[in-house]
Amino acid sequence: MDEYQKQHLHEVNIPNKIWRYVDDILIITKMNKTQLDKYVNDLNKIRGTIKFTSEFEQNDQINYLDTMLTKTIINNETILKIRWFRKDTAADRLLNYESSHGKSIKNNIVKNMTTRILETTQDNIDQQEDLNKLRSMLLKSNYPLKEIEKLIKQTCQEFKSNKNKSNDKNDDIAGQINPFNADIFFRSMTCRIERVKDKNNDEFICSLTLPYVPGMEVLKRRLEKKLKIKLFFSYPYKLQSQFNQSLKGPSKSVIYQIPCSCKETYVGQTKVGIDNRMKQHSKAINDNENNSNSEMVKHFQEKKFQCLFDTNDAFIIEEEKDYWKRLTKEAKYSIISESVNTHDEINAAWTPILHKAKHLIQRKIESAQENYTTYKRTNTERKTRR
Repeated sequence: MDEYQKQHLHEVNIPNKIWRYVDDILIITKMNKTQLDKYVNDLNKIRGTIKFTSEFEQNDQINYLDTMLTKTIINNETILKIRWFRKDTAADRLLNYESSHGKSIKNNIVKNMTTRILETTQDNIDQQEDLNKLRSMLLKSNYPLKEIEKLIKQTCQEFKSNKNKSNDKNDDIAGQINPFNADIFFRSMTCRIERVKDKNNDEFICSLTLPYVPGMEVLKRRLEKKLKIKLFFSYPYKLQSQFNQSLKGPSKSVIYQIPCSCKETYVGQTKVGIDNRMKQHSKAINDNENNSNSEMVKHFQEKKFQCLFDTNDAFIIEEEKDYWKRLTKEAKYSIISESVNTHDEINAAWTPILHKAKHLIQRKIESAQENYTTYKRTNTERKTRR
């Protein structure tokens, strides 16, 4: 998407006029709705898998991610007003208070949602309305009203206190912060047997992760206070764990490879299953028509019939139900294997990443072939014993 933005979005790719989060783009432009629709239509004519839909402001308002942007004029100056927003299709419930999760998680949900409203909604009256919406959602999720009020009040006080402390720092960097900065920094936490500190700067000799069951908060307090062991909860027993995953049948939507006796390969994709697809390939090879569309037939005609693709040696590289992902993976394996088949083009921006992972992709193909060979040999031995 970064490469696409540089190559094709010249008219709108202006600093401080365009903001992007993954594939959601917000732009400030002088185009009217008709001009914008035409511009989007022209972009969608560009060959590739990236297609756009557009939404134009209505009544000087537009929604972007979880914010509502309103354009207002105060003292002949255009001001952009930002407010917390939830889609009509969004669920009006959060994690149920009666669910088997640690109380700290439920408390943090309230605190994080409250903080998001305080950070996003600028107007005080709008803030109260949004906080009332949050209260309603929490009540529907069986949170006690007393607990809701306590956590919201506590979060508001902490937010106000932190805001006052950071005023001096904010004055120094005013105007430099992008309100729509979409960069995300992922932080991972691993279990460590070493001295660790929590946010209150309390020191612990080690950290420990245990599955959560009701009543574990008491154990958590004792471990942290008396033994200086920081305890984290995990939740492995989900509804999914109660179902037998092995009952799932093999998918017919696969990416496969067929080796040729001349060491060339053919990579393809199908949704009808590898057996049915091999029958189609075998028929094309046996017919051996001069004007055949089969890349395998064309290959051994060019080699003057000195080699041949054996469909009995075909093996599945990967299963993939999604059609577009299947085409992309077919192209990926074709490029790495330098196969004889035609395939979709992959944007040049991905080439360095693809070749950097070449060894891993080749190893995956080799592993799939080894597994198939073992499976085939085992089946042959079983038939021989019978």
